[in-house]
Amino acid sequence: MASKDQAAFPNVSHAEIEYPIPLLQQGLELIDTPGLNDTEARNQLVFNFLQDCHAVLFVMDATQPCTLDERRYLQNTLKDRGITIFFLINAWDKVRSNLINLDDSEALVSAEARLREVFQTHLADYCPNQYEQRVFEVSGLQALRSQLQNDPEVLTQSGVPAFLDHLFEFLSKNRIQSELDYALHKAQMTHKQVWAAVSRWLPLLNEDLDLLKQKLASVQFDFEQLQSIRDDFQTKIRQTRDREAQATADSFKTYILNLETTFDADFVAAQPDLDFLEFLDKNNRAMFYTSFKRAFERYMNDRLAAWEFIANTNSRLKL
Repeated sequence: MASKDQAAFPNVSHAEIEYPIPLLQQGLELIDTPGLNDTEARNQLVFNFLQDCHAVLFVMDATQPCTLDERRYLQNTLKDRGITIFFLINAWDKVRSNLINLDDSEALVSAEARLREVFQTHLADYCPNQYEQRVFEVSGLQALRSQLQNDPEVLTQSGVPAFLDHLFEFLSKNRIQSELDYALHKAQMTHKQVWAAVSRWLPLLNEDLDLLKQKLASVQFDFEQLQSIRDDFQTKIRQTRDREAQATADSFKTYILNLETTFDADFVAAQPDLDFLEFLDKNNRAMFYTSFKRAFERYMNDRLAAWEFIANTNSRLKL
């Protein structure tokens, strides 16, 4: 079995799927990239695709609005790159289903307003002056149901047609402009980088060569000392890392092995409130297994939390 960071198909870069739908018949290609927090190699693959794409469809979850990983990805990968981004906020129908009273229209309006405020706060910078044309509240589940049930009304309620209308408009009217804007953005970024590099070197052209050599010689000793200090710190960091890792592993091993002697007393607080004789009744057996599993999970979580507290306390004492 492949490890977490090992590719399942190391010799396969991508797979192509063709299907005759109107969206693709216009010459459009959809690229489904890996999600967030994938391997570094796949993250780099996604970044390479971004260099040549016309637009990005960034799918988010209405029940988990603007997670930290999503904000970091937008900030580090997509911001200020001149790429058009469409944000699809999926599972919008779950906003209602998560209400205590499904028929409370005021609570629904309030919940949706809070969600929209959160998304607009974090996404407005990526679609300036075009927020309504770039951010869409959709329900993929409703769209699928509409296809299976052939129900156009449910499809409209899913929000997908509104998104597709704006996407088609972008592809038919704004794609060329988007390409020009992207090319202009890349040219401006290149100009900025080149000018910054040239600006750093221009003052040196006015310096006397012998004077520059003297300046370099005067700081050579300081640089050598800094390199020595750096090497010493790196060595100490590695030694501390190895020592603390071994101490943590030994502490965890000792703690787990000692659970055998304290299990009977520790598990009393977590065990399910069930009569063991109920286990003999086959109708109650499944319920017993489920309750016992949950009780054991609570016990393990409590024990791990206790070990974490002990480990953190010992770490602070060392400091």
